[in-house]
Amino acid sequence: MTANRTILSVLILASAVLLGACTNSAPKAGEKAVGTKQSALISTTVGKACVGRVEPHQWTYSGLLIATADTTKCGFTTPPYVFTSLGGNQNQAAVLGVNAIRSRINTSFDVYLQNQTVTTTDVEAKAWGWYVDWEAFSPDFKSPQVCVGETSEAATGWMTYDSSTVYIDVNTSACGFTGTPTPMYQTSLGATSASWSTRGITSIYSPTNTGFRVYAQKSGLTVALAQSRGYFVMWKAVRPAVETQLKTLSRVCTGLSPTTLWQTDAAASTIFADIDTGDCGFSNEPAIFTSLAGNGSHYTALGPTSIFSPTDRGFRVYLNTTATAANAATWGWAINWARVDSY
Repeated sequence: MTANRTILSVLILASAVLLGACTNSAPKAGEKAVGTKQSALISTTVGKACVGRVEPHQWTYSGLLIATADTTKCGFTTPPYVFTSLGGNQNQAAVLGVNAIRSRINTSFDVYLQNQTVTTTDVEAKAWGWYVDWEAFSPDFKSPQVCVGETSEAATGWMTYDSSTVYIDVNTSACGFTGTPTPMYQTSLGATSASWSTRGITSIYSPTNTGFRVYAQKSGLTVALAQSRGYFVMWKAVRPAVETQLKTLSRVCTGLSPTTLWQTDAAASTIFADIDTGDCGFSNEPAIFTSLAGNGSHYTALGPTSIFSPTDRGFRVYLNTTATAANAATWGWAINWARVDSY
């Protein structure tokens, strides 16, 4: 049983705009992907949000894998806040760049990926069933349960942690969240140049109703370098709440995994957790978005937003890290997750 599981209803207009058909690459374990899905425009009282998927046949390779997401049919009039995850069946636990967003405009954005353990072109990515799921929100998006924002695009606010790590305290007080439990936060990194090799941005520290901290790490990263490359954090806060009584075509189901789920994969020198989402009641395989919660040392782990073999009942996350399963439990590592039923 997954701890702190919550279902949120997201209102979709009756005249929902369909985005293009997307191949379903979220197979059950051991199965190949079949079929198609449709992406839908989600709307609330103010602003827009939509979701989609980039399949390997839509990617290019030039030293790095480049996934270009077409958001044209979302109808954004300004660059949206974007959040991503990497799905597949194998070899995506040590991939850099999953949550580093580049070339973000009204109608598209890019994600650059590099596998740290094995050379991966679009050919291998297709063979392994890789895909990028994405959510995008207009800056004016408002919802009782979901709040989005970003730190300054002028890249101010970064502080030095050590010779290769900077951090930033993100202020979310404008959301107006109060009480317990605290919101679930998910993040991505925006930049004007070269951010794909940065790790740690989806590891959430000290979350409260009014903010949280994230660390960014790469060799030689300083405050000055982060500023020169235009680093900023896009964030999404989801307030846990009981399912609302709306007539909906779409839902968001959220949860926080127990810290005791971690197991060791000795052969791969990784740890993993199997996340149970069965209580959500989804009969299909929605898009999944994650971040890594904890009390310390988790910004160095690779893989928290790489989703393995999702089904309607759950999914697996591997972490490429020197930490053991016992370390992860001691440090309170847990997966924040959200399943978006909007295809």
